[in-house]
Amino acid sequence: MTKILIVDDHPLYREGVMTALRGQRLEGLTQIGARHPPIARMLISGHESPGIVRAAMGAGAQGFLSKSLSIGQVVKAINTVLEGGVSWPESDAALRPVSPGPAAVSHGLTLRQLEVLGLLGRGNSNAEIAKDLGISERTAKAHLKAIFNALGVDTRVKAVIRAQELGLLSRR
Repeated sequence: MTKILIVDDHPLYREGVMTALRGQRLEGLTQIGARHPPIARMLISGHESPGIVRAAMGAGAQGFLSKSLSIGQVVKAINTVLEGGVSWPESDAALRPVSPGPAAVSHGLTLRQLEVLGLLGRGNSNAEIAKDLGISERTAKAHLKAIFNALGVDTRVKAVIRAQELGLLSRR
C-alpha cells in the first residue's frame, strides 16, 4: 500500500485532501513507488506568490498545490508528480522555452529538444508532450533521454532546474 504524508496547518483542508484521495483509484502508486524510491515532494499553500513557488522549486519540490485548486486538479497534480513529472501553477511558475542561444548550442540541444524541455518545464507528462508535439510517446522519451544526457542530470526535476540555471527556460 502506498502512503502519502499530508502536512497542513489547516485541519479542515488536511482532512478534505485525505478524504478526496481515499476516493481515488491510485493502484499504480505501488508500482511507481517500487520503481522510483525517492520521495516526491509538493508544497501546499494558501499563498500562491511567485516567491513561495520559487522557494519550493529551489528546495527541490516537484510541485506546488494552491489551496484554491479543485479536488480534481489536486489529484491530477499529485498523480503527475508521483509519475515522475512536475506540477507548477500556470500563473507564476510555468516555464516556457526561450529561443536557442549559446547555452542551448553549447549543450547540443536541438530545436525539438528545446520544445520538449519547455513542455517538461510546464509539468507535462511524456504522453502530453507527445500529444502536444504530434510525436509518439517513445520519441518524447528519446528526446528526454537526450536532454538529460546533454544537461548531465538523471531526473525530470533536475533537468528543469539545470535548464533554468543555464537560461534555457524562462518564467512567463
